[in-house]
Amino acid sequence: MAEAIALSWDTLDENTQAIGMCLGVFALAPIYLALGRIEDDEVSEVLDTAIGDLENLHLLKGAKSGVYSLHPLVREFLQIKLREYPEAD
Repeated sequence: MAEAIALSWDTLDENTQAIGMCLGVFALAPIYLALGRIEDDEVSEVLDTAIGDLENLHLLKGAKSGVYSLHPLVREFLQIKLREYPEAD
């Protein structure tokens, strides 16, 4: 399973990978993201694109508007990537 996730991961751009790693720190519970409240249009666009890309590759699941979840194995993969990330501090 990790190899399949890694193949998808490698297709993502740097911003989307960074956002994915941040999502990996959330607990295995619904993740509520109020993306509509972001006032900076550029940041909002980057987040919308990243969330869409993660959903398209099934690394993130959207349950309903603004509510997302991670499969436990995807979450573990994201946490590993975060630990390997040199700028994680």
